[in-house]
Amino acid sequence: SDNPPTSHTLSLTVNDGTDTSATQSIVVNITPENEPPNLTINNGTALAYTENNVATQLDAAATITDAEQDWNTGTLAVQITANNEATDTLSIMTVNNVTLVGTDVRVSGTSIGTASATSVTNNTAMTITFNGSASDADVQEVIRAIGYNNTSDNPSTNQRTVTFTTTDASGDSDAGSTATRDIAVTAFN
Repeated sequence: SDNPPTSHTLSLTVNDGTDTSATQSIVVNITPENEPPNLTINNGTALAYTENNVATQLDAAATITDAEQDWNTGTLAVQITANNEATDTLSIMTVNNVTLVGTDVRVSGTSIGTASATSVTNNTAMTITFNGSASDADVQEVIRAIGYNNTSDNPSTNQRTVTFTTTDASGDSDAGSTATRDIAVTAFN
């Protein structure tokens, strides 16, 4: 089980065919192992972005699950990790019931975390730290609300790579907690 009880009592009796022993009990204490989040980002085809478009969702169908569903102090970090330039911007878009009040991240009006910034440029990481109100569904909506745009009139057409990294309340992360999304930028100059 992903959420086992903290202990289990085993009761044993033995019968030798004639006599039955008294019941003996033993308590087995269980220490559950935390499992890191599992993040899926569509990276089969690079996201097409054309020069000077508005911010575009990186993956409107991204999924995330955490077996324990404990996001309190868990994080989402998003960063352009390849071929970035100063005019590349990552932001939290107002979509899917996700809104920002300053750096307070909200889903359907409920505060679920705090962002390090409302947007970042170049290769600066944007980190959202979740609070105890965040659920898998809320974190998923925030991931889906991450957008990209470029403000240059002459952007590089080198394919960018955006890396998403998640940790849960225990700070656990593994290969399944990290995913990337490529962006193909088209310039029209």
